[in-house]
Amino acid sequence: MKKFYLLLLVLVGITNCSQPRKGEDLNEKFELVYSRGDAGAGSQFSLKFSAGDTLYFRNYKYNPNKEIKYLLLQKDQKANFNKILRRVKWMNFDSTYIQQGLQDGSGYKFVFKKDKDFKSVYIYGKEGPAQLYKLSNWIDSLKWENTQKFRPLNHKVDFGNLYNIVEPEIIIPKK
Repeated sequence: MKKFYLLLLVLVGITNCSQPRKGEDLNEKFELVYSRGDAGAGSQFSLKFSAGDTLYFRNYKYNPNKEIKYLLLQKDQKANFNKILRRVKWMNFDSTYIQQGLQDGSGYKFVFKKDKDFKSVYIYGKEGPAQLYKLSNWIDSLKWENTQKFRPLNHKVDFGNLYNIVEPEIIIPKK
């Protein structure tokens, strides 16, 4: 009889440990890089979200040491981000949205990877999908709310191709 209860206890323990919590997808492995270049404000930065709880940040302006920082997201921030991200149908978007005639506007770039899916979407001006503007606003507010909480990181992080986001570095040859 003791063996039966022990076996029952082990089975209950195994089934409880293997089931995801409500709203959590344990198989969800994704990566999202959000980069923004704003000619008017002179800001150029990238944020990289991983499937874990880490947010990586690099500012390309006013950052002579090219320092990369990181932040551990709070549970509610991570849950809110996952909720927003699940609604975005990345493969339905065009790769480029450009507002014709605009000069010195803001450019946003999203690079999404999940399993075999890969999508890069560049938006310049106000011609992009409303869903991506909502995501952009949420990410921007997350960045500004946590600016002082980012900590220096001692290794490199790949933010991908930043063409149209980061101004090229001007190199003056030595005489």
